[in-house]
Amino acid sequence: MAQKIFSRLAAAALACLFIAGCSKPGYTPPDGAEEIGEALANVLASGQFNGLQVAGDTQAAEADFDEVIAGMQGLRPEVKVGEIKYEGTMENPAAQVSLNQNYTFSRNVEPQDESASPEPTPSISRWAFTSKANLVYEGGWKVSWAPSIVHPQLDEYTRLVYERTSPKRGIITDRNGAAIVSEQPVYKVGVDKTKLNGADGDESARRLAELVKVDVDAYVSRFQASGPQAFVEALTVRSEKLPEGIEEIPGAIALGANMPLAPSENFAGNIFGTVGEATAEEIKNSDGLLSAGDQVGKQGLQKSADARLRGDTGHKISLKFRKSVSKQTQEELAKPATPSAEPIVEADLFSLSPKGGEAVQTTLNMSIQTKLEAALAKSPGKIAVAVLDKDGGILAAGTSPDVGSQPLATVGQFPPGSTMKVASSLALLRRGEKPTSKVDCSEKAEAGGREFTNYPGYPKVFIGKISLANALAQSCNTAFVNAKITSKELSSAAASLGMGVDYDAGFDSFYGSVPATEDPVVAAANSFGQGHVLVSPMALAAMSGSVNSGKSLVAHLRTDVVPTLDASPITEDEAAQLKEMMEGVLKGTGSSYAKWLSGAKTGTAEFEEGSETKTHIWVTGFSGDMSVAIIDYDAKDGKNFEPILTAIFK
Repeated sequence: MAQKIFSRLAAAALACLFIAGCSKPGYTPPDGAEEIGEALANVLASGQFNGLQVAGDTQAAEADFDEVIAGMQGLRPEVKVGEIKYEGTMENPAAQVSLNQNYTFSRNVEPQDESASPEPTPSISRWAFTSKANLVYEGGWKVSWAPSIVHPQLDEYTRLVYERTSPKRGIITDRNGAAIVSEQPVYKVGVDKTKLNGADGDESARRLAELVKVDVDAYVSRFQASGPQAFVEALTVRSEKLPEGIEEIPGAIALGANMPLAPSENFAGNIFGTVGEATAEEIKNSDGLLSAGDQVGKQGLQKSADARLRGDTGHKISLKFRKSVSKQTQEELAKPATPSAEPIVEADLFSLSPKGGEAVQTTLNMSIQTKLEAALAKSPGKIAVAVLDKDGGILAAGTSPDVGSQPLATVGQFPPGSTMKVASSLALLRRGEKPTSKVDCSEKAEAGGREFTNYPGYPKVFIGKISLANALAQSCNTAFVNAKITSKELSSAAASLGMGVDYDAGFDSFYGSVPATEDPVVAAANSFGQGHVLVSPMALAAMSGSVNSGKSLVAHLRTDVVPTLDASPITEDEAAQLKEMMEGVLKGTGSSYAKWLSGAKTGTAEFEEGSETKTHIWVTGFSGDMSVAIIDYDAKDGKNFEPILTAIFK
């Protein structure tokens, strides 16, 4: 018997080691208190009673628990069992368990390292407290239920309420700090199931989807999967774009709201992107920063700068009277008749104030951008444009209506055609050639067993040994093929001109691709932009800007994110020689652009679309301290560029 008693005392001592602590009751307490403590911790953490052993009326205890936490919107604490204090006697054991509760809230923290990403990163704020639960032994340990188990200040009159306050989203501004993207009125168009009044909901969903031109089957499927009280949104439209006929569809409504918007659809080629409600997946991957109904950036700058623009949500947990407590009772509890009684009042237990999102300043010049928008709105063809300042900041960007919603000015991936000869010329200058050096502009050139020629109508007077400057001005393909520029030489030259190196610039961007190759055919074709080389208008504008400014530029949109060049910089002498050569192009293939540009390079690039061969047409160049690149990626000539150049440079 002594051995058995010793074993039980040892077991109790070991249990104390696995929890924060326990008291010495002066008798051997029955086993199982620790398990009940853990079960109670799980109840608090899950919000589910899950068969908890309770002394007295279990249903009443569960109902009380549900009422106390109903206003917490699913917010639950992490709970760890603390000290178990044993009380009572051998005949009537009792215990008290401490429950260490911890609520966590994610917040954004500004980066401390200037070399790190400029976007805020999640951090944790905590609300921690300890509550206590009394245990009684009735053939086994049971919880003596009380509201104070959930929080020490709770009683039969009060409950917890959690309120979440969304912050005001930050604006996107131009280089002068004027708002470009700000809150504007919109309508959320959809079918409200509570307003069908017996009509066929599936038919209403189908009719609305057809009216607003969204995927009919997808919308009907979402409608069918939603709950009986749901409003199922089809799309959000600007207030001026609200379609007619919505009221004719049973259950269809348009709800007014506000949303961050640019001045017009596809403004600046849609580089700003859009904002919408967070999806379940976005919420899951947000480290606790997002909840249902939160607005997040979906594409473009709104997405890449979302953490900065979104700000910090406000959190408040309050002690409130239960709904069943009358106003009269509330007043009596606040001013008890007995002087010794503690007043019971509503109070805030924890709060974190919302913090509005920060503005993100861009390099855009609204005067130039507005003129470009007007010109593009009238432009036929599929055109994308980027305009940079002398430091590589994007002054304006845009696309014509036929392009659609993709921000092709900054992310488009197109073969550069003969505009790549500027980078090839730099590669040759680095070999020691000069603009006056003779190169071989033969009628035909061979590389890797493939024959290359010049464009139809190439002037015969410039066939043979001509200067490198004339080879660029007349756009002689064979001169660059015969030069046998290696992929390493070309990629290095391109990188010095802001192309072919990937940069994290805090917005959707493509800086071009100049892949390495051992294939002499591909290397030859790359030298005049018709191989595997790809660029965006933004990257090509940086090439011209580097030449014009006498320094390597990396295109950028945000004033707080200016990438550092990851390449050997172009020298002033190299840039001066290339600038002279690009000025000469205006006396050659670029003569039609001399009215607007002081230096230029034109280009065409063929591509296959099905069984049809089509052509991209480029012009890139500079004037004053601005550089530009324009592509019409389904064109026959460059005449569509003239009103755009006039808008930018007049």
